[in-house]
Amino acid sequence: MLALVFARYIFDLSIPYIIFLSLIIFALLFVCIKYKCFKRFTLLFCVFVFGIGYYFLGFYTFSGIDYSQSVLIEARVESITNYTNFSTCILDDVKINGNNKPFKITATLNNDEIKQSNIIVFENKITKVQLFDDDGFNSFYYKNDTPYKTTINNVIAIKNGYKKLNEKIHDAFNNFVETHFDSDIGGVIKSVIIGDKSTLNKDIKNSFSSSGIAHLLAISGLHISIIILCINFILKKFRLKEKYNFIILLILLAFYCYICNFSPSVVRASLMSLIFIFSNVVGRKYDKLTSLSLCAILILLFKPLYIFDAGFLLSFGCVYCIFVISPSICKLLEKTKINKKICQNLSIVFSVQLGLIPLTSLFYSSTNLLSLLCNIICVPLFEFAFVLTFAILFICVILPFMSFLTKLIEFLYWLIINISILFSNATFAFLTLPKMNSIFVIGFYSSCFYISNFINEKHLDKLTVCSSLLVISYVCSLFV
Repeated sequence: MLALVFARYIFDLSIPYIIFLSLIIFALLFVCIKYKCFKRFTLLFCVFVFGIGYYFLGFYTFSGIDYSQSVLIEARVESITNYTNFSTCILDDVKINGNNKPFKITATLNNDEIKQSNIIVFENKITKVQLFDDDGFNSFYYKNDTPYKTTINNVIAIKNGYKKLNEKIHDAFNNFVETHFDSDIGGVIKSVIIGDKSTLNKDIKNSFSSSGIAHLLAISGLHISIIILCINFILKKFRLKEKYNFIILLILLAFYCYICNFSPSVVRASLMSLIFIFSNVVGRKYDKLTSLSLCAILILLFKPLYIFDAGFLLSFGCVYCIFVISPSICKLLEKTKINKKICQNLSIVFSVQLGLIPLTSLFYSSTNLLSLLCNIICVPLFEFAFVLTFAILFICVILPFMSFLTKLIEFLYWLIINISILFSNATFAFLTLPKMNSIFVIGFYSSCFYISNFINEKHLDKLTVCSSLLVISYVCSLFV
């Protein structure tokens, strides 16, 4: 991961990044010499070199050739997202001048006749996407595998196409939600159940983001853990062996990831949960950081440039903070004689809110000081609403005359939305964050790891090392 981050800056000859990286390598070399573990240093160095090469493989594999002239494009409309004055769509099964292509295209359109799953034929220029610009990493194109963008103007033909299985499931679910729920509430339910944000109200999305509970809209560990608890509750009724429960859970989670278009947060949460359950099946100890690292490695092997994606980093950063920071906060809270369970829940919220500040400052300009309180109120409400949503939707599918129960779900989500609006309107609570960069962020999270319970050193030694690391990373970041 370090190699993927620094590869871009090494070949741009960015001196501060090169100096900081050199200090990291020399520090690792010093530790390896001190403890005589040269094989580990060799392994780390080889993996680092591999990571640099893998960055360029991922970058140039995505990029593709330049098309200087207009081309004839035939493609299927995979999805359409509507905005105020225009719409964008993702085109798959692309043919350019009659030749099949392995990539997708992002297109802007103003034609109301074009619908999802249509096969369209049109002629226009296609422009290669710039993954990096002054605003940072253009993750939208990378997530959707669209190295090219275009505008649909000269439409030659529109034909009926086909829908894939996950698209049919999305349509069926969307039709059910639109029938039983208000459009604003329905947009939230689509987002939290199947990861479809295409109809999510922009104002609601902004209020969730401003109040610090945007993570509730993205399917992540919280959602997956609730789903697993529900599935395990049902499986226990059949009294199957643990290995069979694991296989069933593996199939169901893989199918759910497919429905959610293999979103990084969904894949991460599913993999970590499966690793945890598998460790119990084979009788091995579950190691939190190892499982988190393994999940990151597996995702980055398929999508190496996800290392620059805000969603990917915040998703993994959130869990990292829980593992590394929350135990220390929990110990401090337990001294206040508060109930142990409450201390554990509060320490998780505190660790995430405080630990994600550097990453937040890397991608955004401000944070809401009341987001901690908003999370304490909204997360338990959301957990209850989320479980109830699955239960009531299942009942309504089997017994349609029970659809009046959806009003209870609607009320709970309405309550969460209005709480988020209340906190997002508290302008006095917004704090402008100093702009940080990758060097300081890496230094900060490395310090968090070193000072945690994972490292067995004296407190004074930990404090010295962490202070030195933060100072060095801060000084290097000043020259970027």
